[in-house]
Amino acid sequence: MLTAQEYDAAEDAALLRTPNRIVECCQPIVFHTESYPVRIPNEVAAIRYLDVMQDGRTEDTFTYLINGLTADEIAAMRRIAEKVAALTERLYGKRSVPRSGMLRALNVVRHIRYLWPQGGAVLEIGAGSGYVGALLLELGFRYICTDITQAFYLWQNQLLTAIAGDGLAELVTSRIEIDHAIADYTAVHLPWWKFVVPSPRTDLRLDVVTCNHAWCEMHPNAMAYTLAVAAEMLQGSGYKAVLFEGWGSTVRHPIWHVGKALAGAGFVFANNDIRASIAVRSDNPAAVHAMVLPIPNANTDEERFHPRIHVDTRNPIGALCASGRDKTKLATAASLADYDMMLREVLGRDDLLTDDERFMRFVADHRR
Repeated sequence: MLTAQEYDAAEDAALLRTPNRIVECCQPIVFHTESYPVRIPNEVAAIRYLDVMQDGRTEDTFTYLINGLTADEIAAMRRIAEKVAALTERLYGKRSVPRSGMLRALNVVRHIRYLWPQGGAVLEIGAGSGYVGALLLELGFRYICTDITQAFYLWQNQLLTAIAGDGLAELVTSRIEIDHAIADYTAVHLPWWKFVVPSPRTDLRLDVVTCNHAWCEMHPNAMAYTLAVAAEMLQGSGYKAVLFEGWGSTVRHPIWHVGKALAGAGFVFANNDIRASIAVRSDNPAAVHAMVLPIPNANTDEERFHPRIHVDTRNPIGALCASGRDKTKLATAASLADYDMMLREVLGRDDLLTDDERFMRFVADHRR
């Protein structure tokens, strides 16, 4: 398991030779703006990142995005909860399980499965607490992720080790080349200094690139780099796409900046609604009946590049999303109460709130 000392030493060594402009764009600028902690002195503090960023949103997530759980979904979530509970009991002496983060991640995973029901290779940019990856791995996908925050990266390593075991290639400590890692391992953990490089490889081929609740939080050069690399990786046949839910905090950048960057990288929107934004290369067959930016006859850049709601079943991906959602609804076997009951069974106690949620609830209850 990766230690904070190992990560910090590898990052410090990389910083000696990494160009300034790469260092500049690989900073968690919104976290810094909001004073959110991004580094920890020891990996034992990584448990603080087990279930964050979706604090207090479980009920709304279920109501507006999930609606109900299928039997295979709740089975996969139970397996993850059991592995996390065992991990935290062993490392921290206390059983913990994810609730809000894992539920939110399921929405993205559903849509990836609508496009790739037999599995595929997925790259996640900014994996956060890591449950998109955990679910994908449990459901038979190959998974690669990267992150620019040390604290999240250390937690991701613990989670991926619990989920993938010997199937994890940790590239902070391993010298294996990324193409060999992707070919030989089911999970690949990629530090930012090996992902963002002056001359990136353009021969790697993946099926989906996902980045959730983070696009608007990126440095403009990081956004442009990520989309340029994604456009190369997503060449080929099949429903290869940039697929995500949530644009991220708009403290630094509005959504239309991301829309403009996607258009500039050659992407069009096959689907864009509250549940999933799905963009494909303009030369992909799934680009038919897509939303193309800029919007014609708009007066401002915001109007031209802010993606509108686009749901069109004449588009192949739009049709897959519609039919997939219908099938999921028909296969629903579990409610939010069932989900919580499962988590309580795994946890061995009733209280599912995180300490962050307890704190935020106290603050909200006493705010005048």
